[in-house]
Amino acid sequence: MPTSNDILYDTLLITGLGWSYPCDAYSLGCILVEFYTGMALFQTHDNLEHLAMMEMVMGKMPESVAREAVNHKPEFFKEGRKLNWPSPKTTKQSRKDVRATRSLQVCLAIGDAGLVTEYIIGNNPAN
Repeated sequence: MPTSNDILYDTLLITGLGWSYPCDAYSLGCILVEFYTGMALFQTHDNLEHLAMMEMVMGKMPESVAREAVNHKPEFFKEGRKLNWPSPKTTKQSRKDVRATRSLQVCLAIGDAGLVTEYIIGNNPAN
């Protein structure tokens, strides 16, 4: 099972908001999903692509995180707090990879992944 700390970074780290304990909880949540499914959630080392994949898996970035993140990484956002995805520099392969990313519900093959989603992103201090 492919897993690596650098591809399990929390939104807070990618957007420059810094580390906190919920970042570790997020990484643990990703590892648990990968352990359960046998598949890596995010196969990328590009930060913007990673954020786009996160939105495919878990839904839009929380408004409170986007509001702070736009000040630290404005290049990741457009129209205020909307993720700048795809950007003009985005490759066809990257677009294809993001489109192929499945939601958490599909990854877990259950109708309601609310508890797992809450565990992964619900402990975010910015919420």
